[in-house]
Amino acid sequence: MSNKLLEIEQVINSLSLDEQKWLLNRLTEKVKQKSNQILAESNIENQIELMASAPDIQR
Repeated sequence: MSNKLLEIEQVINSLSLDEQKWLLNRLTEKVKQKSNQILAESNIENQIELMASAPDIQR
């Protein structure tokens, strides 16, 4: 684990329980958003690959 992450963990430990819950909720939302973005980009890439292999589009 990097020193930066250890520092962040120390700061988190100094937060109140309500602040930690708030932070956890925010992080959860950010991870969901990023995951959805990655999935969407992956789906677009798959669709482009399928289109590129379609004989009608190749013509």
